Amino acid sequence: MSNTPKMKKAKGPIRFEAIIPFCAVVAIIWAYFFFFFDTHARHLIESVGTGAVGAEVNVGSLNTSFWNASLEINGIQVTDKEAPSKNAIELGQIRWKMLWDGLLRGKVVIDDASILDIRLGTTRKHPGRVLPPEPPSTDSKFDKLKEEALKTAEKQFSQNVLGDAASLLQGTDPAKQLESIGNELKSSARLKELDAELKKNKRNGKSASPASPSQTS
Repeated sequence: MSNTPKMKKAKGPIRFEAIIPFCAVVAIIWAYFFFFFDTHARHLIESVGTGAVGAEVNVGSLNTSFWNASLEINGIQVTDKEAPSKNAIELGQIRWKMLWDGLLRGKVVIDDASILDIRLGTTRKHPGRVLPPEPPSTDSKFDKLKEEALKTAEKQFSQNVLGDAASLLQGTDPAKQLESIGNELKSSARLKELDAELKKNKRNGKSASPASPSQTS
């Protein structure tokens, strides 16, 4: 047996180890868009439309073409929530087509954009599904923050108008709160009268002191 090393074959200009995986990936992508993309896009439009409108949305067919840069949607039906046996609106066809000449130059040139056969209140073959209304939130974070803010305001601004306003917003009886505010205003007015009287007596040189709030009230 000879121990002479084997000569490696020179690689040609075509790298099959790179071309074969690339062709396989391209073939899988092409197969998906050719066989499945239109169906998946139609189901996506129906699902998103139903959630947005709150009633069943149906699409008859959807066709896309890469070579023509076009989109065509046929038979769009939107269920009327008030009358599920009818459609709120029905569109016969939506067409959208662009020009490859513009796309290759980085521009969007629309060759056709049309909506055909618009009808209202048409009868459905089968009643559409209507989504139940969402229940109102009874314990939202906003309500908690509002309640905490009102309690803090009442504590920090007690014995003044801001504290009184916070108490009213929290549900305090308005009649009782207004009575309390009136008593505070009367006491404050009386104190101002006594202070003015004291200053007047000092200016006039009188020795008599004004009566205390408890004696005059």
